[in-house]
This record gives sequence, structure tokens and C-alpha cells, in this order.
Amino acid sequence: MPNLLNLFIAMHLHYSLLLSLLLWGSTLSVKAQPELIDSLEKVLAAEPEESVRMQSLIQLAEQLQFINPAKGIEHAKEAEKIAESRKDTFALAGALSRMGSCYEILGKLDESEKIRRRALSLYLGLG
Repeated sequence: MPNLLNLFIAMHLHYSLLLSLLLWGSTLSVKAQPELIDSLEKVLAAEPEESVRMQSLIQLAEQLQFINPAKGIEHAKEAEKIAESRKDTFALAGALSRMGSCYEILGKLDESEKIRRRALSLYLGLG
């Protein structure tokens, strides 16, 4: 029985650490670069192939999280839809993680936590 308790405690600590890294680690992103934002917007305007569009949306959401988090959420939601349709779990988790960061910056902590927990679950499922 003590081994089971130790296993439970270790798993709980591991999960808590991963969740903490996911929740707060993304806020350490480098300040958005206007040139990069412009470049990503040009890529999107050119109507690229779906996977390029999805990755560009995720990157744009990350760049916008501190300067326009509401717009970042819009881009992350579009990337989420594409990732779901492509069954791309890694990209879906990335889109959700960016969306969670944007909600956190807007002060919507409950929504941020809910979305980030979903992202964490997807990341853990990848192996």
C-alpha cells in the first residue's frame, strides 16, 4: 500500500509540474516582433496550403498574445478547427496552448485553465 501512495504522490507532483509549466511557461515568450507579425499576415493573405495556414495561425496567435490577445484567440481558434479536421494532435495542442495564454492575459483565468488542461492532456497523449 505505501508503494501505491508513493506512486500517486509522484504522479500528482509530475502532473502539477507539467501543468505549471504549461500555464506559466508560455508567458515568458519574447516580445512580439512587428516584422514577424507582418510576415505571418502576408503568408495568410496568400491563402497557403492548409498545414502552412494552420502553423502560421498558431505562430501569429503567439506573437499577438501580449499586444492583441483577443485577435490571438481568433487565430488560435481557426488553427484549432484546422488541426481538428486534419486530426493533427500536436498542432491542436499548440493552438490550444496559445489560446490559453491569450485568455490568461485577458484575465479570463478559468477559461485559460480549462483550455490549457485540454492542451496538456493532448500533449501527454502524444507519448
